Amino acid sequence: MKRQQSEPVSADNESEELQRARRELERVKARLERLQQRKSSLLAMAAHDLRTPVAIIQGYSELLAGALAADTDPAIREYLTTIVAHATSLRHGIENLVALDQMERGEVQLAVTRCDLNELVAQALAQVEGLMVVKSIDATVVASPEPVWVMADEEQVGRALYSLFGHAEKYARENGQLLFTVAVDAGVGLVTVRDPNRVLPEQMVSRAFELVEIGRDGRAALRGTDLGLVVARRVAEAHGGRATVQSAAGPGTTFALYLPLAAEE
Repeated sequence: MKRQQSEPVSADNESEELQRARRELERVKARLERLQQRKSSLLAMAAHDLRTPVAIIQGYSELLAGALAADTDPAIREYLTTIVAHATSLRHGIENLVALDQMERGEVQLAVTRCDLNELVAQALAQVEGLMVVKSIDATVVASPEPVWVMADEEQVGRALYSLFGHAEKYARENGQLLFTVAVDAGVGLVTVRDPNRVLPEQMVSRAFELVEIGRDGRAALRGTDLGLVVARRVAEAHGGRATVQSAAGPGTTFALYLPLAAEE
């Protein structure tokens, strides 16, 4: 029985196949771009609609908190502190959604200036202070004795720091501890937040700064992650830095943000 030999594909036929493949690829690419634009538009509309009520809740609760007399019922003060803190957290969550969408589309332009990392950390801590008060967290801050100068976009780095600190607060136990440090390490500016009572599973350590799948129940496939960590990593990398996490029984869990130092003036 003779084996039939397949006919060779002509150069013209091969060229036609490649052209068809390219056309199909272009159609798929165009469709994906339209879907991305639609997603971005819907996200921008949702963020716009949410910003106003969140700002009103935050603003009026801050006014009430500031107008309270010294002898006001401590429970009322606690309620208002909780409202203000969680309104602030919600506002940052909305901004993180918009920021991440812009990062994925390459639309974020950094406006870098010479900044003291000590001051940026102090500003971010002031925004999570209310949340830590609500949970009675003992926060210890060890700032650098000298300014830690970095070239950074203050808004973006502030967002990254708040995201790291907010994540640490979110998963810290009530009456727990958090240690914040600012230092210079191997020629870069370093900010860390350590929770001595938290130990992460190995799977989360390797994927803490990644986007994870969300199930039909609305929960992340990997518990203990959140959008803020993804944003923190993207911001650090945009500045030529990085974000890391280390976790082990004993020292606990430490999140770190590294940023290149500014040149000396």
